Amino acid sequence: MTGHFKNNAKVEEEPESNVKKKEGSKTWYQIFICLGPLILTTGVGAMMGFSGIFLPQLKNDNSFIKDANGEIDSWIASSAVLPMTFMPFFGGYFMDKIGRKWSHFIAAIPAISGWIIIAISQNLVSIIIGRVLTGIYCGLLGPITSVYIGEATSPSIRPFLLGGIAMNLTLGTLLCHLMGTFFSWQTTAWFCLLFPFIGAIFTFFSTESPRWYIDKNRIEEACVVFKKIRGESEESNKELDVMMENYKNQTECTRQSSLWNTVHELITKPELYKPLIILVLYFMSAQFVGINVVTFYAIDIVEGSLGKNFVNQYLVMLAMDSVRVVSSVLACVLLRKLRRRQLAIIGGSGCCICLITLSISNYLLSIIPDSKVLLVAPLVALLAYMFFISICVVPLPWCLAGELLPQKVKGLASSLLCFSSFSAFFLAIKFSPFLFTNIGSHFTYLLFASSALFGTVLCSIFLPETKNKTLDEISNAFKKDRCLNK
Repeated sequence: MTGHFKNNAKVEEEPESNVKKKEGSKTWYQIFICLGPLILTTGVGAMMGFSGIFLPQLKNDNSFIKDANGEIDSWIASSAVLPMTFMPFFGGYFMDKIGRKWSHFIAAIPAISGWIIIAISQNLVSIIIGRVLTGIYCGLLGPITSVYIGEATSPSIRPFLLGGIAMNLTLGTLLCHLMGTFFSWQTTAWFCLLFPFIGAIFTFFSTESPRWYIDKNRIEEACVVFKKIRGESEESNKELDVMMENYKNQTECTRQSSLWNTVHELITKPELYKPLIILVLYFMSAQFVGINVVTFYAIDIVEGSLGKNFVNQYLVMLAMDSVRVVSSVLACVLLRKLRRRQLAIIGGSGCCICLITLSISNYLLSIIPDSKVLLVAPLVALLAYMFFISICVVPLPWCLAGELLPQKVKGLASSLLCFSSFSAFFLAIKFSPFLFTNIGSHFTYLLFASSALFGTVLCSIFLPETKNKTLDEISNAFKKDRCLNK
């Protein structure tokens, strides 16, 4: 277990320039091994964006479904989300049993099958089957990607790559919407097939997480992989020391604990249940902000807020997607520069203000429908809403999941987290059309705003600071019941 110390003296004697070059090469290697999971995540964004271009085309005269209505729309949209609610448990199981790397690879299989079925579909049943398969893919990936990136990367680059999850989600949505604006939904489905296919190829050439090897008592392999990924700098060696120390402190009973013992630990130890509760509440509040409702029903929401004749709806949809992508890139930078709590407060407050503005402007437009001046307010509010969502509400929860979830119960905890998040996701997608129709867009946006306010208050009071801290430092701080905010 102590073999990883043997090269410390050599590292200290090397010229500083050589050490920096080695560290730089390891940074690029960390980026490379994360490309597969991130490209697969782009495919998730494409799946989310597909209904935004498919549903409007479904209502054309040439569509094979002649009785498309709000109920059919909601089922087509939510059919991909429903399997996402329970598949995280399988993703967490695979993640613990066969490793993070091969779990990503397996997840790509239903996605490839699903997009092929959608592309060649001639009826509604096959469309829904294909959507269910792509939903299985998303559900399997949910608990795996942030865990893998969090474990495989150093604290300095970890926020950037965890932020890349949200960036690739938004990029996938933009590319799907862009294709669907100019091409048929069948051609768009073939295009979306590329993401799981290419992602699986990159994943094949990636490396397993060293922490998974440690959990499996494969210590020598863990040390070799850790050095391959992270190098042998003083900082990396210190982190490896802490990992090994925590491993030695675990009893053999703990390492081979049953599911019941794992559940018992999760609900009795504050260092395990506290971060999970914070994350579950924050993820659910993010879903009820309307984060995915706008993605799934983009054209309908633009028409409802701006009218059919004000501007080209597809142009506004692409503008919103572009704002999301640019903002997500900015979020990757902000996650390295700002504290997590600061970003949560800025983004959550901005979302709340934008949603209240949308609510008021939509209400006024229902009274004065011909006002050109009032139409500017919802357009600006929608674009600003996408900006604040993309710098905080989308990337921050996934970043925190990669940092806060305790190593001991990471498979179960990440599965429970994704189950709660995707359940909220399904409810939001399924019932949003009902809310918009029966209580009006202005009241619906107020409900979204209240969720944004809840998430902001939650983070301002309970969110611990994880910036520039190793995963073991974060876990130990919860164990000792001390604050990380300093």
